[in-house]
Order: sequence, then C-alpha cells, then structure tokens
Amino acid sequence: MKIFLGLPASTAAAGSGFIPADVLTSEILPVIKKSRKYGGVMLWSRFHDLQSGYSTSIIGSV
Repeated sequence: MKIFLGLPASTAAAGSGFIPADVLTSEILPVIKKSRKYGGVMLWSRFHDLQSGYSTSIIGSV
C-alpha cells in the first residue's frame, strides 16, 4: 500500500493548507520520501495547477 501526499495546487484551491513549492521540495519531500509507503503527490485541482504551475515547480523532486 502506498500513501500519496494531497495538496492544494494554489492558495485559491483551499482556504488553508497551502505549502509553497520551494518549502515542499526543500523541507517536506526529503523527509516523506524516506518512507517505504511514499507513493507520490496529488494536487487539488488540475484547474488550479494549470493556473499556478505548481506541478511543474515540484516535478523534479517528486
């Protein structure tokens, strides 16, 4: 079984819980990726991702 980290793709995608891409890639993913259960990252939503470019910013670190 794998666990995916679910994140809003922009501040507009959620009222709270947004993590800037630089914080995700430098502080959070390095720790989470050590788990054997890490499966990847999923974003809410594709519309917001297209507007913000979040996935493009994190793809090299996922």
